[in-house]
Amino acid sequence: MVFNPVFNSLNSDYVFLYLPVVSYGYLISATDSHLVDLWIITVQSNPFYQIAALICLIGGLIYHKVFELIFGKSGPSNNPKKTSVVLKHMITLVLYCDVRDADNDIIDILEKATQRFRLKHVPRFVFFGGPALGMFLLTYLVVVLLYRVVVNSPGSYLGLALLIALGIGLLQPRIWAFFPNYVPPESASHLWTPEYIRGETKAEKKAAQRRLDDEWN
Repeated sequence: MVFNPVFNSLNSDYVFLYLPVVSYGYLISATDSHLVDLWIITVQSNPFYQIAALICLIGGLIYHKVFELIFGKSGPSNNPKKTSVVLKHMITLVLYCDVRDADNDIIDILEKATQRFRLKHVPRFVFFGGPALGMFLLTYLVVVLLYRVVVNSPGSYLGLALLIALGIGLLQPRIWAFFPNYVPPESASHLWTPEYIRGETKAEKKAAQRRLDDEWN
């Protein structure tokens, strides 16, 4: 069914990834053309919002696929992973720059990525890494832009709802970091293993079992 990808996204932990593109789409439709002050440069709103929406759309799709490979379809709430594991597998999956043998230390991961980055990795860095990084920055920017719209237009209820949803998504992990972390017992043993590797291991075991079954039968 053509709408299945949409429904699957809405029924997962990954819905937040599509809030930025929805927010920029709202800004396009809800505001008249005006100048946007980006601190270092001033730009026309409509072209900027359109470009930002496109970047966030591509970035959201990239993050969704990469996070699904790392956390599985059920997301990080059911399959939590260590931050260092997420970072090195993101670099490996997005850039095809393999740093999976790096220590579970952010500095070591970034150093190995810098050392191993070659000319062949540039296209993926531009077409996949660029939108991913762009969306990361644009997500924080859209919070500021939505706040300006909500303050200047008190009747912007959809803008207020988007602002609250983005605020919850961005602030929740930072506030919860001050409290003890609860990890579901059934997934605690997989904190260091992304789901796509677990899937490969399961497939290999099933194939080996089938070979054994064929031999005995």
